[in-house]
Amino acid sequence: MQVKVVEGETLNVEGPARVKVVEGEGDVFGFKASKGFEFVVKLYKQVSYHALTDSVLEVYGGKISSWKGEAYPKAWSEVAERISSEEKPLRIMVIGGVDTGKTTLVTVLANKLYSKGFKVAIIDADVGQSEIGPPTTIGLGLVSKPITSPYDTKLVDCFFLGSITPSRILQRALCGVSLMLNKALELKCNAIILDTTGWVDDPEGRELKILKMKVFKPTHIILISDAEEIDFYKRYAPNNVEVVSLPRGIVRARSREERRSIRQLAYRAWFINASLKSIHLGKVKVSYSFMFTGKPLTPKELDSLSKMLRCRVFYGEVTGRYLILVTERSIIVPDEVKTLYNRTGVRVITPDKLRHLLVALYGDEGFLGLGVVKDFDFKNMILKVYTPVNVESVREVHFGLVRLNPDTCVEEGFLDRWSF
Repeated sequence: MQVKVVEGETLNVEGPARVKVVEGEGDVFGFKASKGFEFVVKLYKQVSYHALTDSVLEVYGGKISSWKGEAYPKAWSEVAERISSEEKPLRIMVIGGVDTGKTTLVTVLANKLYSKGFKVAIIDADVGQSEIGPPTTIGLGLVSKPITSPYDTKLVDCFFLGSITPSRILQRALCGVSLMLNKALELKCNAIILDTTGWVDDPEGRELKILKMKVFKPTHIILISDAEEIDFYKRYAPNNVEVVSLPRGIVRARSREERRSIRQLAYRAWFINASLKSIHLGKVKVSYSFMFTGKPLTPKELDSLSKMLRCRVFYGEVTGRYLILVTERSIIVPDEVKTLYNRTGVRVITPDKLRHLLVALYGDEGFLGLGVVKDFDFKNMILKVYTPVNVESVREVHFGLVRLNPDTCVEEGFLDRWSF
């Protein structure tokens, strides 16, 4: 259907939809869209077109609404224009709570900088609502054209956090930001934007942002909130960093269920063309597990332990000061077993907890993609994984904390870190 948008009005399109500019010129998150420009709006997402002249848009699908005035606060445009006029290099860190418009602001900044000739990279550290990489990852994307969201960037690399939240694994989040920053610098990017989670006020959330400041070394920090809600970050910022407070954007709040659905769609996109494949664990490196890093127990030892514990033990391993056991049901291991193996720590897990575990697969050049554990062949050290990745290229397997149904891409639960 064709929609007329009068100069000065904003048309908001909620996905899934496809939009084409038939006549006129408008602002789409910081760049000028004119006749012939087309964009796609994904399900649960929205894109706004602010008419700079009387316009006609062809809208296929979706839901539309309109209002008089800007698509986002005028102060955003002013700050983006000013920063994009500054000398290179630039590093901009965006901080704001949930549903404040952080990602939209990042898009506006990226488009303004790109239009001024900067080589722009976006680090997407919002692991629960990832736009650049899949959920559970910190993604790095290059801006090679005007974008309607960071999703439109060219994916360069990802760091697998393994969780939809950085809580209790702050060090991984910091490592991910640092690695993606280094990669952007290697690519000679002179404008790097860091999008962060909406976790801003809890002690751990504050600590994570403070440490990201130290790792990322921003030239600018932008705070998005109403009523100076997070202005305390001005006290944490280094003295040589410009801190700007901006009002929140025009954003529709999302429920937790919506956020889960968005992740489900994102997982599905990453598992297109996936199939069941086998990875020999003796030929690859592993991360974030005790298991597969030590010496396996012999069949005789497994049989003896099964009798002692009155529970079948499928697999066992000693690694460092830990004894790792895979048993048919959850059990409490008596101290005499620890003494027998001269170990002070024990980890026990059942096969059902290992099945459907999300993993990341890495090759010589970095992140290859995700996989879901379907089963273990402990006797032959074979990991059976559902993945679109060519496993011949896999050099490392990183175990995550999310359990994901490979058929529906619905999150089934979460494991504690280092639980096996």
